[in-house]
Amino acid sequence: RSPVRLASALLVAILVAGGVSLAVLRSRQAPSPSAAPAVGSLAPQIDSLRRHLSHQPHDFRARFRLAQLYFTQKEYGRALDELAVLEAQRPRDAEVFLRRAMVRKYAGQLREAERDVQRALALRPHYLQAREWLGEIYLDQGRSKEALRVFEQCLKERPDSYFSLLGKARALEQLFVSRFPVGPEEIVAPVRRAVELEPNNPWGVVMLARMTFNYLGQADAAEELAQRAARLDPQNPEPHLILAEIALHRPPTPENLRRAGEHALAAGQRDPTDYRPPLQMGRALLAQNEPAEAARLLERSLAIRPMPETVYQLSLAYRRAGNLERARHYSEIYDRWNTLMERRKTLLGDVQREPENVEHYLRLATLYLEAQAPDPAENWLRKARRLRPNDSRVSRLLARVKRLRETTSQNATSLLPIP
Repeated sequence: RSPVRLASALLVAILVAGGVSLAVLRSRQAPSPSAAPAVGSLAPQIDSLRRHLSHQPHDFRARFRLAQLYFTQKEYGRALDELAVLEAQRPRDAEVFLRRAMVRKYAGQLREAERDVQRALALRPHYLQAREWLGEIYLDQGRSKEALRVFEQCLKERPDSYFSLLGKARALEQLFVSRFPVGPEEIVAPVRRAVELEPNNPWGVVMLARMTFNYLGQADAAEELAQRAARLDPQNPEPHLILAEIALHRPPTPENLRRAGEHALAAGQRDPTDYRPPLQMGRALLAQNEPAEAARLLERSLAIRPMPETVYQLSLAYRRAGNLERARHYSEIYDRWNTLMERRKTLLGDVQREPENVEHYLRLATLYLEAQAPDPAENWLRKARRLRPNDSRVSRLLARVKRLRETTSQNATSLLPIP
């Protein structure tokens, strides 16, 4: 068997052992604080802090630490429970609201996270870290121009802020993807500066590797940076994902495909819940002309997280494997997503040219309703309401948003997310 085939078999075993399936992922919920004792490498620390707080419930530093440990383990519900106790004990402490915003951001509760950051800033107006996190939340909400303004304001106050430099680069990247006049070097420059300031911080090195490859097209330089990032943070899957991508970009020689498979496997070992390793492995198998095996890996990737490239690659894999029905199924999904994305790009350009025209906001909200995405639809309707408070169409569309939230159970393989 080829090295790529062997690596793919190992990756499937890892995903199965990790219980990675669509049903499992949908059913995962954070346990309540009264659930069974903590498990994992942080369990002894967590259990020790629980016992300590049962005797000294007002030790706020210990409770902050407990919330942080839950956050590290991605037990967001438990982290929020501890922060709720802290809010009751310290209602004027801006740090409580900032930390809760951090947890909610990673839990996908972006509106609540924004509200918490604003409360932190109301309590402490010059709280730089809170403003930086506001920029991060804006990025997750797709509010790229607002995020850029926030990070640039932070950099005026502290030009060497590592966090703000990386945030500015990501905001520029979002604008570039949305076809705003931003140059590749303009995107990369803040990250390069951040890496100069902190050369041993793997976060910036990973980002510089990715952007050097994606925007400057310098595969060799990006490869060196990704290898450096892997040495700095051996447990991080991101450098291996970049290295796999670089190998897939190169001619499909046996050696390049072997490297792609090895790095995709390394990334999957480090994070079995990431959709990208099986996607990359599937692409390597397709390049090796093994479409049936490729489809198996790509279906795994889709079960973890439905993404456009995965759907497109599945249409190719099934067509080459002779399963035309499945090929048409995925091709139709991809074509519909692509049509919605083209409409979105056009409408975002309209908003940029005519920011006071409420019609553009209403059309964007309608598009997101078609895509069964109520949160961004509501965000655009809020902007429309600010422009025209008494427009009855806003109320009608908001009613549709409410109905969609109440009735929609999205089938992940029938509709792809629109950013």
